[in-house]
Amino acid sequence: MTREADHLVLDDGGRLVNVFVPLSETRFEAEDADRGFTLIRGEEGRGGVTGMTLRLLADEMPAERIAPLLRPIQPGPDPSPELTHRVEAVLKAFARGGKAVEDVEGVAAQARKDYARGPAPEPAGIARLALLAVRDVSGRGIVRHGADVARVLAYRIFGEGEPRHVPVYVTADGHVTDRDVVTE
Repeated sequence: MTREADHLVLDDGGRLVNVFVPLSETRFEAEDADRGFTLIRGEEGRGGVTGMTLRLLADEMPAERIAPLLRPIQPGPDPSPELTHRVEAVLKAFARGGKAVEDVEGVAAQARKDYARGPAPEPAGIARLALLAVRDVSGRGIVRHGADVARVLAYRIFGEGEPRHVPVYVTADGHVTDRDVVTE
């Protein structure tokens, strides 16, 4: 989701692009479809965004924030460079797809099958990763590619292309089960 002038644009990577106009400080509606979302703020409605309620026609779905806002966070000391190195190898394999995903270590079973189907180009061009934050989400019922997520590791990607951040979803045993790529 990006801000463009006085509206927000949601682009899920090519399948869905909607322009959302504000109806209030927290409620947005799509210009061209019967969908919208309402932001949920902590601290009695005055704090930071803690989630949102997505609406498609009459159906509503709550979506809790599971990763921090990445842009304002600066890289700090990495408490587990070995894990970061493994995550970097997995992301590079995801970008290539196929045999690269089948051969890389540290991928959850269903994610391995799903990402091996073809390249996921969004993380391509990684020269290195810098850890920004770690969020423990164990016990919150978050499932990605069939595996329970225990932690979200937030990284800044350094390399080719525009600046990017990547939340990486990791199981309790340290296997990557999914990732998102966020451009600035």
